[in-house]
This record gives sequence, structure tokens and C-alpha cells, in this order.
Amino acid sequence: MRAAELQSDTYREAKRSFELSDWQLHEVVCSCHAGTIMQASWVAGRVRRIMTGNKILAWLRSSLMH
Repeated sequence: MRAAELQSDTYREAKRSFELSDWQLHEVVCSCHAGTIMQASWVAGRVRRIMTGNKILAWLRSSLMH
């Protein structure tokens, strides 16, 4: 978290730092998606996918638009 320049480990700070919506952050950290034990690598992967978007869907959209 320090490498990402987070000032704390709160929901609000993660939302601010990564510029995620409440829904996006819910998908990353809620126990209804992750269960009771959450691995840091899983969380990091989810944040990366949300921030970069779904490349398969982007490709499909661009293919269908042309």
C-alpha cells in the first residue's frame, strides 16, 4: 500500500487513491465476492482489471463496430 501512496488502509483511502466507484470497490473487497479470506494478489488483480478494463470485451466491441 505504501508503494501505491496510500495514506491508510481504509475504504475511503482506497477509493480515493485508485479512483474506484463504490460498486467497483465492492467487487474487489466484499466478502460476498471474495469469501472470508482474501489474498492480496487476488485483490491486486481485481483492481488492475477494473482500472484497465476488460480487454476481451474491448476487442469484441471494436470488432463489432467496424
